[in-house]
Amino acid sequence: MIEFSRIVNKFIMNPTPQNRALVAGELAIDKELLGFKYWMIRDFALEEEFRNEIVWNK
Repeated sequence: MIEFSRIVNKFIMNPTPQNRALVAGELAIDKELLGFKYWMIRDFALEEEFRNEIVWNK
């Protein structure tokens, strides 16, 4: 989770396609702790940005 938090913060500070891809990669359905990661995405108000990657709870 600490690494994911670092990746999300990096994207927020510098929203490049490369940083977005790093976050999206961590939201893949086969990754662990998706519930916590989705919660973090929601807390940072990034649901709209990553709506296609957050599929676990749909």
